[in-house]
Amino acid sequence: MTFQRLILINALIFIALGIAFCIYAPLIMALFQIAEIEEMDVLAYWNIAAFIRLSGGGIFLCGLLLWAIRSALPELSVQSIKGINFSLFIGFLVFFIVGLSQQVLVWQKIAGWILIALLFVFLSFYGFFLFQDNKEN
Repeated sequence: MTFQRLILINALIFIALGIAFCIYAPLIMALFQIAEIEEMDVLAYWNIAAFIRLSGGGIFLCGLLLWAIRSALPELSVQSIKGINFSLFIGFLVFFIVGLSQQVLVWQKIAGWILIALLFVFLSFYGFFLFQDNKEN
C-alpha cells in the first residue's frame, strides 16, 4: 500500500463516517446503546445527539482535508509528506488513546471495539510509513 492510497482510504472512511454521524446521530447513539438509557430525559438525549452531529462535522472536515491532500501529494516535498504523516500518526495516537480509555471506562460496547480497531489500523499504517527506512511513498 502506498501513502497516497492510505490517505485516500482514510479520506473516504472519514467522509462516510462524518456524513453518518451528522445525519444518523440517533442510530450512532443506538450502536453505543445510549438510546437504551431509560432514566435519561429528552433534553439530555438530544444534547448528546447534537454533540454527535457536531463531531460528525469535524470528522467530515478531516475527510475532506485528507481528500484534498491526496491529490496534492505528488507535488509535495518529502519533508512536507513526512510532516503530514507525522501529524496523522500523532493525531491517531491521541485519538486511539482517548478512544480506548472511553471504551474501557465508559462505553464497553462492541461498537466501541470496532472504532478502536479502525483507529488502531490507521495508527499502525501511519506508524509504518513514519518509521520505515524507505521514505519513497
